[in-house]
Parts: sequence; structure tokens; C-alpha cells
Amino acid sequence: MRLKSLAAGQVPGQRLRALPARVLRRRGRQAHLADASSELTAETRASYQQIAGELERRLGRFEEAARRFDALLQSPGVIGSELEALVRQEIALVAARDSGTHAIQTPDEAAE
Repeated sequence: MRLKSLAAGQVPGQRLRALPARVLRRRGRQAHLADASSELTAETRASYQQIAGELERRLGRFEEAARRFDALLQSPGVIGSELEALVRQEIALVAARDSGTHAIQTPDEAAE
């Protein structure tokens, strides 16, 4: 993991290191998604959270995906929306520890 040195305020002979830039970018995106005052609508924020959870599941990060999907079901506007069925499908895939790709189930397929 490559770390960038801090140039500003660095004492001669002392090596200060910052977090990797990709970690800082990821934390910034996570904060932006969680910030209710951002310009994102609740629907867009929920969609982004679903995508992030799917990526976590696909990467085998089942615990993180489960936490994200459980929190998403508690978000306003998800219950009763089209996103609810997709999130519930993702939760079932996480429970099965399935990291594969799957088509979105229609209500008829889910009832079978």
C-alpha cells in the first residue's frame, strides 16, 4: 500500500504519513451518501446504497453488505417501493453467502 507523505508542517527528519488517497476518497463518498443534507434525493441515496451493498456482496464482504441492506430497509421511502423487493433479494443472497450475479426477480418469480 503506497502512502503519501505530508509535505505541509513536516519536521525535518520526521516522516509523517497520511492515509492512502483511495481510503480518503472512499470515506468521503461514504460520508456524502450518509449526509442527509447533501444534494442527493432520498431515492438516489437509497439506490446508491443498494449498489454499494451489491458490490460488497459480490466481493464476498457479506457482513458489510448485510448491515448496509438492513439499514436500507429502515430508510424512509424504501418499504413499499420497487427497491424493497430488490433489497430483500439481496438480503437472501447475502444469507446464502452467494456472491454471484443474478437477474432481478419479478414478483411472480419471487412467489414460486
